[in-house]
Amino acid sequence: MAMLENRTTPSGELDSGYAWWRLVLTLVLGTVACVGNWSVVVLLPTLEIEFGTVRRYPIPARCLVLPSAALSWVAWPTASA
Repeated sequence: MAMLENRTTPSGELDSGYAWWRLVLTLVLGTVACVGNWSVVVLLPTLEIEFGTVRRYPIPARCLVLPSAALSWVAWPTASA
């Protein structure tokens, strides 16, 4: 059970400043990386109203996104081998 014991730094802190810096950096990078995904969700209804489009009609480009992604995951290892 050595992993469960309370480990402190020589100064008595539970976590070092370096660990907190890594946590903050990871959260900032994750937020910046994921903002593109959420911007589509937030902006899509506004753009649909502005351009007069309706989502109930399937667009061929949208219909091909997931099958093409799945195919690329299958084809990638065989192409690189």
